[in-house]
Formats: sequence, C-alpha cells, structure tokens
Amino acid sequence: MNQFFTLSTDKFVPISYDNKHLFNTYELVNNFIRTRISSSFKNILAKPILENHQVDWYSPFSGLKETVEVAAQRKYFAFKDELQQHIANLSRSNDPNAHYWVGLLQKVFEQKDNILFTNGQDICVVWGWAFDNYQIQRPEIDASQEKPQEAPMEEPFAVVLPPQETKPVEAPTPEPPREEPPLPEEEEEETPEEEEIPEEEETPEEEETPEEPLAEIPWQETPLAEALPQEQGKSFLEFLKEFAATYWWFLVLLLALISAVFFVQSFIY
Repeated sequence: MNQFFTLSTDKFVPISYDNKHLFNTYELVNNFIRTRISSSFKNILAKPILENHQVDWYSPFSGLKETVEVAAQRKYFAFKDELQQHIANLSRSNDPNAHYWVGLLQKVFEQKDNILFTNGQDICVVWGWAFDNYQIQRPEIDASQEKPQEAPMEEPFAVVLPPQETKPVEAPTPEPPREEPPLPEEEEEETPEEEEIPEEEETPEEEETPEEPLAEIPWQETPLAEALPQEQGKSFLEFLKEFAATYWWFLVLLLALISAVFFVQSFIY
C-alpha cells in the first residue's frame, strides 16, 4: 500500500453513522465493493489510518493526486451509477440489515464528502469526513454532435460526339425451307417360332438275369496215414560205419595224439 494523502482532524469533522465513526467501517465497505461491484473499481476506496490527530490515507495505486478532471469524474460517476443499482435493490428488501447497508453506502459515498484522486488512469476516493467539496460534478455530455458536411460531388463533363453517318444494313434474304426426309418406318422383327423339342423315347429296361448258384464242391476225407510221409530212420551203428570208412585217417591221428599225451605225462611223473 502507498501513502498518498494526510488529513488533519483539526480541520474537518468526522462523520458518524449508527453511533460509530464512519472511517471505522472501512473493512466492511471495502469487502462489499470487492464482491458486488465491477473489478475495475475494487480499489476505489482509500484506507484511513488515524494517528495523533491526523489521518494517513493509503492505496495500492501510486502517483495519486487530487483532481477535478473530467475523465476522472466520469469514472467516479460510472462507479456511483453501478452502486446506486445495488442500493435500489437493497431498499426494496424488508430485511433490516439491508436498510442498514443502504444508509451506510449512501453516507460513505456522499458526493460532497468525497475527495477524488487519480494517477491519470486509476481513481481513488478519500471519505468519512465532512469536506463540503462541491467540485465533483457530473460531466455534461453534449448529445448534439455536429455531422461533418459532405463535400458536393463534382458533376462529370458531358462529352458530345459528332453524329456519325450510318449506312442502312440490308436484310439477308431468307433461305427456302428444306424438306426433311421422312423417318424410315421401323420393320417389325419376326420372332422365331419355338421349335418343338421331340420327346425322348422310353428305352425298355433290361431284364435282370438271375445269378446262377455256385456249384457245391464235394469234400473228401483223406486218411492221415497217406498225408504224412513215412520217415525212414537210420540206425546209429550204420552211421558209425559210414563215418569210420570215410574219416579213418582222422581217427588214426587222434589216437596218436592221445598216446603222445600219456607218454609225456608218464615221463614227467
């Protein structure tokens, strides 16, 4: 917050409302403005701090100076018009609290008890004391605006051309109408008659020839003695005879080996 103005309590009388000094309601009124009025006016109310018979005024804006400029007054009355709509709505209510707010807002923003400050863009109001300031006046807007006079349009120069001789144009002789050849008549196409499809002659079914039964084969029993061949056995003695007659030399050699073995064993022992 920036301090921009100091007020001596010896020069001005503080205003009271409902047995209270008006400057003690800063937080209450400032909260109403921030929640109900447009955001462009949320910092319009300056904050007073009382110390030793003087009041220091603070604002978030910098470079504020007291003013009576028309632009600043137009913003002030734009704020007052919006505030007046809320006051009118509260005055129609039956709630006693609403009527308390009506009187409080009217006291805080009494036109003759406000001092207007601006930095060329934002405005701020010092309030709560009887300033008897009559310099704040609603600017008059001149509704009659002079319309710019339209410059007369210059008329273009008319250019007169000399008359030109026109030759008569001979109308073309119409050509005799040509006879169009008649359209050829369409010949009716003869639709071919449908040929009759000859019916197929039924072929007689072939007679099934009966199958001949299989001839029965007679079964003959053969005796077991005739089926098996008789075994012709040979005796063991006959076999030895044939072997000895054929391999006699092998037997002689075997006998010589046996006798040699016995001779060697008897010589050793």
